[in-house]
Amino acid sequence: MDDQKEDPPVLEVVQEFKSFAEFEEALQRYQKHNYCLFLRRRSNLCKDNSELKYTNARYECKHFGSKRDNPNLTGERPMQKSYKIGCKAFLYLSLKPKLQRLVVDRFQPEHNHPCSKVTYEGYPEVRRMSRDTIKSVQEFTKLKAKPILIKPLVKAREGDKIILSRDISNVRTKQIRDERQGRSEEEMLLAALN
Repeated sequence: MDDQKEDPPVLEVVQEFKSFAEFEEALQRYQKHNYCLFLRRRSNLCKDNSELKYTNARYECKHFGSKRDNPNLTGERPMQKSYKIGCKAFLYLSLKPKLQRLVVDRFQPEHNHPCSKVTYEGYPEVRRMSRDTIKSVQEFTKLKAKPILIKPLVKAREGDKIILSRDISNVRTKQIRDERQGRSEEEMLLAALN
């Protein structure tokens, strides 16, 4: 019986990918193993090859950069929330046309903050519910069920993912907005009366 541990996922400079899907899969594995989240900030689409998707893309840590101060704010509603704390971790991906491959050109993997499992699993991007779960939540909201009552059912369906009542409320709000199709409550009432 072999108790071989799987090697940790690696991302490194000059690493090549045959497709963008292959790169995304490697990035997902790396993020999940290292409990860090990289977001695509800047990119240019590749018009010649849809499988490669981008000619270049820059991914930055969710905490990259620093919070912007808005001089126009009066103090009544200051900047609400920002994950930015000055982290410098980033990854730059570019297309090598002769090879028809995406290549990691630059990679700065060191973060200026701890990368923990709890923090990683708490990010909204990681907490996202599956389409099937969203459909179930929408069905429950049609029955006027409260988010706090739906939450245990969603948790059972999504496994060990962190699910907040706010996530369920957001699905509910989006559903109401989609049903309204941009109309106000008054316009909805008038449409129902006519």
